[in-house]
Amino acid sequence: MRYTPFDVDLFEATGSHLAGLTEVSEGWYVDYKSQAIRPRELAKSLSSFANRYGGWLFLGVKENSSNHTAESFPGIPDADVASVVEQVRDAAKDIVQPAVSYFHHSVSGPLPEISLPEGRSIIIVQIPEGASPPYVHSDGRIYVRTGDSSTPAYANDRATIDLLHRKADEKRALLDDFVYRSPEVSKGEDGTTFLHLAICSDPFQVLGHRYTGSFPEFSDLMGSRPLPFDNIYTSQSGFVARQAQGNERRKRIFTWEFSRKCNSFVTFPLPSLEVPSLNSLRTSREIKEWSQYFHGVEFASRLAVDDLQYSRVLNLNILVTMLMGMVARHRSLAAQARINGPFFLKARVENSWRVVPFLDTTEYISHIDKFGIPVVQDADIEAPLGNWPEGFIRIPEINWSPVEDEAILATSAGGIEAWVELLRALGIPGEVLSKNTNEILESANREVERHRGRLTGGSL
Repeated sequence: MRYTPFDVDLFEATGSHLAGLTEVSEGWYVDYKSQAIRPRELAKSLSSFANRYGGWLFLGVKENSSNHTAESFPGIPDADVASVVEQVRDAAKDIVQPAVSYFHHSVSGPLPEISLPEGRSIIIVQIPEGASPPYVHSDGRIYVRTGDSSTPAYANDRATIDLLHRKADEKRALLDDFVYRSPEVSKGEDGTTFLHLAICSDPFQVLGHRYTGSFPEFSDLMGSRPLPFDNIYTSQSGFVARQAQGNERRKRIFTWEFSRKCNSFVTFPLPSLEVPSLNSLRTSREIKEWSQYFHGVEFASRLAVDDLQYSRVLNLNILVTMLMGMVARHRSLAAQARINGPFFLKARVENSWRVVPFLDTTEYISHIDKFGIPVVQDADIEAPLGNWPEGFIRIPEINWSPVEDEAILATSAGGIEAWVELLRALGIPGEVLSKNTNEILESANREVERHRGRLTGGSL
């Protein structure tokens, strides 16, 4: 956010921090309410902050009428706090369109610094600058904050409304630049199928998230399992980590770009194999090697039946482990910045035209025996499909704590959901995945072991 009345995070605010409000005036960024107010009035304050630069609403704080600073702290009865918080939620979600994002925190008495007695609380509501203005009240008006007034005013001039629309367009353009970019690759990589994963907690850069960790802190985490990176350095916007060992360093190998704004952009070359003719597998050793990648030779036989020999097969067995590990790693990085979510994820597969997906499970083999092998018809795939917000997977927040063991977080629903979305887009129905989850995870673990614990990609 552009402005904060505290020198700590919202959820760390105490009585001593609230005492500083006696020197903070209402206006652009602050609104004081001595008691609970009706949801429709709450909605005016929430939308006016979202339409400008964000701000802070304090419930249970009385304003000084002469200089508009905080005069006293009568608080809200503790018995009413839950219902007041519910009213804020209703105001933000039901009375304003689109819904206003906010965070809230209650500070309970007794707090001698502000003479708040036991049994009463101050409710703090933090409203970020809105990502999709204008935010319209149910009365049909667009409310905005003004510098010389503690009361939201409504915009009735075309210039202000046009400005709000332009601001929304600019923010969406910034998000698109981050999510949809395609890193430069060499001519030799033109045919490589890449997975690009974008994860962020502040899609429109309105919360002011900032990673302040040092290079040793970042490199220690990125060098650890289950995603060990060995080539780590700084960049203009943050850090870069790559799995260089055993790979051609000049190529776009498994690469993790992490910005100081706590956004991750990850590129992973998906493992693929150019399929030869079955007749070219001359020896038992060659057939054994082939069987490492495919379900015996059943899948290869099916390729021959469908006249798909010499196709490029995309090995998707490692994908679920990889995505869960990526989500867990981003959580760990964000935790170093005391960010617990929610996080927003978009996955994209680039250069997927005419590839053949392969999953090493009996259910998939049975599926293609009945319906044939899918051949991807799209050059680029995104999961989920669509723009903000429907086109992103929302990964729920967790209570912040230093993360010692990433395995605790490796079952994050976000990684699994992205995996299901991607495989469906590549031609493998969700029903195939749900029938043999354990076999899929076992296959993924075999792939990890075969790569000696390194989730690397490229040609097999």
